[in-house]
Amino acid sequence: MYVRSVLSELSKIDHENEYILYAHKDFDYKLPNSRWQKKTGALTRYGSVWIQSELPFWIKRDKIDIFWGTQHNLPILMPKKTKAVLT
Repeated sequence: MYVRSVLSELSKIDHENEYILYAHKDFDYKLPNSRWQKKTGALTRYGSVWIQSELPFWIKRDKIDIFWGTQHNLPILMPKKTKAVLT
């Protein structure tokens, strides 16, 4: 509920930036507009393993400026130039 509320409010106030929602498996969320993307993958069914094994490469490939993590950990191999926020 918390994450959905933050995303909903963010989509109302920010009309410039692009957003990519990453997850280790598919999830139900209606994207607010074309500046939002959803990317899911599944090397593993465990999200914490996926965060360390696959997500760092996606962050680098997509040239993410700021990564917002809603769990308690960050990818160890996350690009150094990517800023990070955890909540």
